[in-house]
Amino acid sequence: MVNLAKEELGYKKPTLKMSVKMLAFIAFFVQKGFKLFGKKTDIHPVRVRKAGFPTNIKPQYLINNNFVFKYDFKSALKHWKSVSPEDFK
Repeated sequence: MVNLAKEELGYKKPTLKMSVKMLAFIAFFVQKGFKLFGKKTDIHPVRVRKAGFPTNIKPQYLINNNFVFKYDFKSALKHWKSVSPEDFK
C-alpha cells in the first residue's frame, strides 16, 4: 500500500520499514524528551501502536452477494485526488 500511495501521489523520498514495537519505543523517548524541555508533542507510543494496527477488513458479506467494487486502492486514490485536490496540498 505504501508503494502504491507513493507512486500515485508522486512521493519520491525513501521510506523506512520498521516494526511497530521499534517505532513505539522511539516514540516513548521522543515524548519524554519533549516533556523534559516543557514542550508537547503529538508523538505518543499508544498512537503509534494504534496506527500500526491492521485494518484490512475483508467485506465477506459484499463479496458473497456479488457486490461490484468500483475502485481498487490505487484507483481510489486517483479518484479521491481528482475530486478533492485540496486534500493533497
